[in-house]
Amino acid sequence: MIYDHDTINNRKTAGRLGPATAGGEEQYTANDLNQYTLRVVPGAVHVSGSAEADATVTVNEQPVTRNGAAFHVRLPVDNTAGPATLALTIRAVRFEEPGTGFLSRIPLDDLPVAR
Repeated sequence: MIYDHDTINNRKTAGRLGPATAGGEEQYTANDLNQYTLRVVPGAVHVSGSAEADATVTVNEQPVTRNGAAFHVRLPVDNTAGPATLALTIRAVRFEEPGTGFLSRIPLDDLPVAR
């Protein structure tokens, strides 16, 4: 995570490292009493984890970004009306020998997404 703060250390932005979010996804506004008066959180959920480096990983049928065993994907979520939930299916497939392989499937239902 990366953060940007004002001169008295109120958070101004927060985001993840990477070109899509380097400018900070979350934005904060504080008043003269150092109280946050506005927090803007875009409709997205970040999913990260690890799997064998030679496995093909998808989350909700979307390809992920890999760095060795680690993976990450940013999925859009509609949170305009309030907090949102998102069901996730994470699949990792690795072929041991030609024509054989295994599938790991982890359903994560009703994952809360912060607004």
